[in-house]
Amino acid sequence: MEKWEPNLENGWIHTAHTIERQLKLYAKSDEATERHQILWHAWNQNKRWLAQLLEWTLPSFQTFSYHNATHSESVLYNIERLLGEERIKKLSATDC
Repeated sequence: MEKWEPNLENGWIHTAHTIERQLKLYAKSDEATERHQILWHAWNQNKRWLAQLLEWTLPSFQTFSYHNATHSESVLYNIERLLGEERIKKLSATDC
């Protein structure tokens, strides 16, 4: 099933079904449990915290490649491409 989201510049754009979106669907569904809510909250907290933490890697490890939030997003994107949308949709909330 294709997903479309509003884009202020171009109208509507297609967006892939991501691991983050799958977890959000669990948390926002009518059947959501407290566990789903906790997992969704933890995902968002960890995402913010780790993005800030990763900014410290460049000054600390100047000979390393750029390992900030963009790198982590690229790794997750590649994992999602390997899994494909159909497998992502089969992930449980704890798998996400």
